[in-house]
Amino acid sequence: MAGRLGYSRTPVLSGLGPRLRPISLMTPDRPAFALLLLSLALQPCAWSDEDDAPLAAPSAVPGRAGELKLSAEQRQTAGLVIDRLSAVSLIPETPTYGKVLDIQPLLDLRAQMHAARAEEAVAGAAMQLADKNRQRVKSLFDANILPSRELAQAEAQWQTRTCRRLSAR
Repeated sequence: MAGRLGYSRTPVLSGLGPRLRPISLMTPDRPAFALLLLSLALQPCAWSDEDDAPLAAPSAVPGRAGELKLSAEQRQTAGLVIDRLSAVSLIPETPTYGKVLDIQPLLDLRAQMHAARAEEAVAGAAMQLADKNRQRVKSLFDANILPSRELAQAEAQWQTRTCRRLSAR
C-alpha cells in the first residue's frame, strides 16, 4: 500500500478494528507529484517582476468612438507600422472558357424516342386484338358457322398487325 495517495488500513493493538492513517505524499513513486507541488508553491514568486512597469494607457480621441491616439514610441513598442493605402483596381469578372451547345437535336431525338415507344404500344395492343379476333373467327370456322374467306381475312389482319409491331420495335 505504500506509495499510493490516500489512506491505508492498519490493525490497532487495542482490538477495536482497523483504523485509517495517512500515507506520505513524498514517496519514491511520486516524484512528478512532488515537482507539481513545488512548482505551484514557487509560481507566485514568478509573477512579481520589478522591471515590468505599467505602460501609460493610450488616450482616446475625443468625439470618435473606438479610435486611439498612439505616440511614435508606443507604436514602435507595439510593432505597428502605418502606411498609406495604394489604389487597387478590381475586375468583378471571372474569365471562363467554354462552348455553348445547341440541345435542340437532343430534344428532337428524345421526342422521336417517345413517339416510337407510343407507336410500339399501340401496335402491340392492335396485334393482341387481331390475335383474339383470329382465334374467335377460327373457332367459328371450325364450328362451320363462318366461311373460310372470313378466317383468311382474320389471319391476314393478324399477320399485318404482327409485322407492324415488329417494325415498331
